[in-house]
Amino acid sequence: MLLLISILSPLIPIIAGFRNRSNTLWWYSICSILNDCMIPVIRKTLGAEISVSSNIFAICEFILFLFYYKNRVFRRDTLFYFVLFVNIFLFLALTSSDTGWLTLNRLGISIFMIQYIGLSIAGFLTILRQQKIVFLERSSFFWSNVAILTYSSGAFFLFLFTIHITDSEDWLALYRLWGTLFLSLNILKNILLGIALSKKEES
Repeated sequence: MLLLISILSPLIPIIAGFRNRSNTLWWYSICSILNDCMIPVIRKTLGAEISVSSNIFAICEFILFLFYYKNRVFRRDTLFYFVLFVNIFLFLALTSSDTGWLTLNRLGISIFMIQYIGLSIAGFLTILRQQKIVFLERSSFFWSNVAILTYSSGAFFLFLFTIHITDSEDWLALYRLWGTLFLSLNILKNILLGIALSKKEES
């Protein structure tokens, strides 16, 4: 039941932000629900490895999150594109040479998560520095930062734990934890993104 709610939860920001389709996070929600719906189909119908689609989604997620912060946190385009291309290159290199596309690149995703945490914190600092927002609860950018920080912080620790797990019993315990904690994080993230996309963008 929790899995089904998690799969369908991107519908919250998609519906809430339908009038705000120019926002990068709306398109992220579209990619998210497509990926979440594909995983059960790939696993049960095709019997194929889901890590390939998960690795591809990780790249798409990074690109969309980074473009969301492009004009909000990055002051220079050169820095933005440097971060973008270096991270994509490193992720592709790690996936191709180390883990392989048939294995989830947990180290690469963990590196992405660290950067999401940094970007969201930088977003909060931008709000404090500019002091343009009077009521935080009405700010789309504030709720977006809350959503991304909450999601990336929880997911980062989960991925960090998986890097060092080799025992089968530990994998079973992690699988159960993943089935509750990560799915709950995903649902909470989409609820918060729904709130963010329902708010008017700050000029």
